[in-house]
Amino acid sequence: MVDTNCPWTVPQAIEMARRLAPLDLHWLEEPVWPPENLAGLAEVRARGGIATAAGENYGTAWEFRRSMEAGAITYAQPSVTKLGGVTEMRKVMTLGEMFGVKVVPHSAYFGPGLLASVHCIAALASDSPVERFYCDFADNPLNDAIHPKDGRIAVPQGRGSASIPIPVCSRSCVRDRGAMAEEATRAQGVPGYLPGTDMPRFIRDMMEFVGMSEADVAAIRRSAPNVLSHERELTTALYDHFIKFPRSAQFFLKPDGEVDQVRLERRKHSLGRWLRETAEAAVTQEFSYYLLSAALAHGHRPTAPGAIPQHLMVAP
Repeated sequence: MVDTNCPWTVPQAIEMARRLAPLDLHWLEEPVWPPENLAGLAEVRARGGIATAAGENYGTAWEFRRSMEAGAITYAQPSVTKLGGVTEMRKVMTLGEMFGVKVVPHSAYFGPGLLASVHCIAALASDSPVERFYCDFADNPLNDAIHPKDGRIAVPQGRGSASIPIPVCSRSCVRDRGAMAEEATRAQGVPGYLPGTDMPRFIRDMMEFVGMSEADVAAIRRSAPNVLSHERELTTALYDHFIKFPRSAQFFLKPDGEVDQVRLERRKHSLGRWLRETAEAAVTQEFSYYLLSAALAHGHRPTAPGAIPQHLMVAP
């Protein structure tokens, strides 16, 4: 099997599938960009000569149903942590039985996501492989629950995920990993801390890296009132721009080809909030995570309450 992470157009994917055919791959995973291009993925499956796998970028059982109805996938790869839990995962498993699509969960995790996937796989009507990431912890808080033996992972038998992290190990892991990060990065002449624990410091380091000074931050704050006074005009102009081009307009169209005004207004509102939130240019832990969540939303599928993909975003 080969995981390509959505790199190709449909013609490119078909060409690559045919070139890879002599290798007798088990499947070709996510060959098409964007991942929601189900018609394109179905064409690759039909004309490329290799089974297709996809689903780690889907967020609901409904998206899996659409992909199965389109004949886009041979293997469904739901991710329990992205779908919203075991209940939604079970719906995808049922859909797989209905459409004759084998379910092979995406489970490149070490904690609850892997354990939940193991439980779900054990409930399948037929055998399915478990995806186990190849790296290991120096100290494993889940003990042997995630260690395969003879190519298999045992299904935990207790309640819930049936594996409780060892508190002492958890505390020592955080302390030891932090100390190791300090030592390793200090030797390389870079900041020795875990960015997630001190996001303001991380932002300041990034500002220094790109040459952004406190004077630049002050200029943003001074210009904020003028920008916010034109919030509606700016958001409208941006999304009017998106609607002009087929590749970006597709994310705002209904099945009949008409513009989805409700979705469009929701996105304008979201962008307006972005302008208001960023106007203060606050270097705080809370603001840092707001930026992170906004970035993740723009990297997700268009059918969710997120936004358009990163490669179609217009950067200032």
